[in-house]
Amino acid sequence: KIAGIGNIYANDALFEAGILPTRPANKLDSGEIGKLRNAIVRVLEDGLKYGGSSAEDEAYIKPTGEPGSYQEHFRVYQREGQKCLKCGGVVKRIELGGRGTFFCSKCQE
Repeated sequence: KIAGIGNIYANDALFEAGILPTRPANKLDSGEIGKLRNAIVRVLEDGLKYGGSSAEDEAYIKPTGEPGSYQEHFRVYQREGQKCLKCGGVVKRIELGGRGTFFCSKCQE
């Protein structure tokens, strides 16, 4: 099996691309696919730059034993009820595929 990019990075990449997480992938046009690809690259580069994300339980830590700090740079993930970093709207949370999914209903279509 091959794992996906993970819920954290998927939520933040969809936000960066301006795509609502409930949109079916087969309904995206080529421009949106290009935006999503670029957003995925940016978000994953940030994840690497900040050493991944470590929650309070520190289930993920760097090989050095230190926690990552990407969680301090989440765009929408785990930011329910907080202001959107782009428009000032409110970040919302829904259940999608059994996972908590975070988005801005104003910025993402």
